[in-house]
Amino acid sequence: MKKFSVLIIFVFTFLSIFPFNIYVVQSEDNEIYSPMLYSFKERAEYDLVYFNLNNQQKNVDFVVKKIKSDKPSVVLLIGYFAVSQIGEKVDSIPLMLSMVTSVPQNLKNKKNVCGVIFDLNEKTIFSWMKKNIPLYDSLGLVFSVENSLEYAKNFKSVGEEEGIYVELGNISNLSDLPLTFKLLKTVGIKAIWLGKDKIVISKEGFDNLLKIAKSENIPIIAPYSNFVKNGATFSISPDPSNHGYLCGNIAIRLYNGERPEEIGFLKTDSVQFSYNKNLIKNLKIGISKNLIDNGKSY
Repeated sequence: MKKFSVLIIFVFTFLSIFPFNIYVVQSEDNEIYSPMLYSFKERAEYDLVYFNLNNQQKNVDFVVKKIKSDKPSVVLLIGYFAVSQIGEKVDSIPLMLSMVTSVPQNLKNKKNVCGVIFDLNEKTIFSWMKKNIPLYDSLGLVFSVENSLEYAKNFKSVGEEEGIYVELGNISNLSDLPLTFKLLKTVGIKAIWLGKDKIVISKEGFDNLLKIAKSENIPIIAPYSNFVKNGATFSISPDPSNHGYLCGNIAIRLYNGERPEEIGFLKTDSVQFSYNKNLIKNLKIGISKNLIDNGKSY
């Protein structure tokens, strides 16, 4: 009995000396991080220590040294700058990536890395559309074979599995956009899905797309809310609060002894609807008042 009591005392002493703590490192001040962090803190009730890199390299060096000397239980990296600058410099401590739209190539095979990708899978997007905006049952997607053929093919395939028609419009450069738009309009699409092609979402490409879409009176649906700020009609984007909740779930799994390589990478699985308040009222196919009231306006 004595040995058992001593063991219990040792375990509790060990836990008090070495608590489960998380270093939270964000890239910058960004309004989209606030609901994510709030949700994460609600879900993961552990000791948290905060750092803000402010997108400055000198702060990266300080935080990396701090992580290596203090050896926190987990490091939560928020945003691309934090992920890309710190991820490859820390090998022995579990890293959780968040608020990035993909996993950087140099981190994909690191065994100490896991996280939540700030992206929605196609099935989530189309399921949400069918439930919330069912009249948008045909979309156009502009892409280039060189940059995003596989994405375009998969988007079309999943859309049609879910009962939403997707017409693809291939371009080789931006000069192809006007004709491609006319062809897409001819087949009766209700809106353009912005997608992820590098040509299309570049500043020049997006500006051209907006101009042509306005002249053809076709709304643009974006996968991220930042495009709505810049002129897209509305977005079906990842919900930051859900993203933070899923990160909190991973923290709990790490606390319970799972290793990062066992957890891998998840995607955000809940939608946030955002809209451009100046453009939404001009839509031929309206959006429900309930959706407007519960969405985020820009």
